[in-house]
Amino acid sequence: MAEPVRTEFSSLPEVADARVRPVEAPVKLTGKDTAEQELESARAGLARFASRVERSFSAALVRARSRLRYLKTERPLELVVAVTAAAFLAGAALRIWRSSRE
Repeated sequence: MAEPVRTEFSSLPEVADARVRPVEAPVKLTGKDTAEQELESARAGLARFASRVERSFSAALVRARSRLRYLKTERPLELVVAVTAAAFLAGAALRIWRSSRE
């Protein structure tokens, strides 16, 4: 059986017009320890990703609250018109959807 090979790509070509070629390096497999390390690495990556998503969502929520607070104090009439228009459009869309399903 052939030994597994990890393919890595060099980010800087050796010559200006040279193409990027993969560099193959043998992967050392030691059984259970390697699988556990890979699983732990995947979990850590997923945790970092979830943390970034949570921070982005939290920042977006803060911006939305700030914008809503501004609209509520400085432009209440526009806010009422926007909510009314959104409710009207949602009602029309639901009515069209319901009539197309009957």
